[in-house]
Amino acid sequence: MVSYPPYTQMQDEPEALCVCKETQVACGSNNRTYDSVCQMNQEVADSGFPNTLYLKHWGPCRSVPWIISGPQDIGSSLGQGLALDCEVKGYPIPSIHWEFKADDGTSRMLPSDDLYMAVQVRGGPEPYMATSWVQIVSLRHKDTGTYTCVATNTEGVVRASAQVGVRG
Repeated sequence: MVSYPPYTQMQDEPEALCVCKETQVACGSNNRTYDSVCQMNQEVADSGFPNTLYLKHWGPCRSVPWIISGPQDIGSSLGQGLALDCEVKGYPIPSIHWEFKADDGTSRMLPSDDLYMAVQVRGGPEPYMATSWVQIVSLRHKDTGTYTCVATNTEGVVRASAQVGVRG
């Protein structure tokens, strides 16, 4: 007996699966940090240009810090709270501090002894990253001005600024 319509059962062809056993971070000759030397080699294979990229050294590439997300200009009502944040990346991992320049021209480093302001710094959330934020508990006229996130490592310095103002 023949079934209608006739059919042919297809079988999947075996497929090769490569697994990278090397888990150490690698610095390529293009000064880009790769999760593994396998990831770097895959980029070479995908580019179609063999011998254009090689392992410079094991571990992350040294780099000047760069801003992942910087503080944004913000306005708030007097007495209201607000926060500014800053995420930076680099290797060695950058340290972060804040500078404040008031509208009246005075300036100071943060944190300071102001009870209405808190500064936090932590590592992460990704490798080679640092995150910081300034929290103003209750906005006052003297808090208005320019807040600058400053990230530093042995390779350099980067800054990002935002204005804080009173609205309403």
